[in-house]
Amino acid sequence: MSSDSFSNLRAPVAILAAWAACAALVGCETPLERAFGDSQRAHVAQSVAHPEAGLRNPAGPRVDGISTDAALNKDRAHEAKTEEKTSDETIINIGN
Repeated sequence: MSSDSFSNLRAPVAILAAWAACAALVGCETPLERAFGDSQRAHVAQSVAHPEAGLRNPAGPRVDGISTDAALNKDRAHEAKTEEKTSDETIINIGN
């Protein structure tokens, strides 16, 4: 082969190699995709086995203590203050 015909083959071979690499990467399943499939199948199996699971969950235990009550009272007082505030902004539409 002459050097001229070798240089003519370089571009198509590079394109074919790039295409093969992309095709291999697109066809692969990532570990995240495999884990999602496993998780979805487990969820469906659990739903079929126990269709009413999670429908009647009791309320979680409430944390007791002086600091918890103080934090809740502070949050409730702050919520009341923010609800009382009104906007002082007035939007005027000037146009047709």
